[in-house]
Amino acid sequence: MVSAQEKTVDHLGRVVDVTQNSVRITIVSASACGTCHAKSGCSVSESTEKDVVIANNDLRLNVGDQVKVILQRSQAMRALVFGYIFPLFILLGVLISMVEVLGSEVKGGLWAIGAVGIYYLMLNVFKKKLETKFVFRVERLD
Repeated sequence: MVSAQEKTVDHLGRVVDVTQNSVRITIVSASACGTCHAKSGCSVSESTEKDVVIANNDLRLNVGDQVKVILQRSQAMRALVFGYIFPLFILLGVLISMVEVLGSEVKGGLWAIGAVGIYYLMLNVFKKKLETKFVFRVERLD
């Protein structure tokens, strides 16, 4: 959900684990039709739970607390670029170039899938460094 100021993206969540150093919050992400009254009869609707781990900087949260997780819109756009836009360009770039070089669409497709797989593996390798780039704020809902 985009806030009224259009500068943040926020989601409602529930605290599921609190340690001295971190807080784990579960966010329920629903598809656009996930809140539709006809979703029980529709096979298209879906919702998934995602966990977000945030540094516990004296947040004073307890397990079960309802919270709002807030991310700056610019950071959300950065996540979109890293998660979807870059892989799309890698896929298309490698696919087109490998089909031209190898002359086979199947081999080009395999190379493209492999390149995107390597990209996501590299994101996983640099996960800790990337996590420092995304700063979540948490507000308790009373």
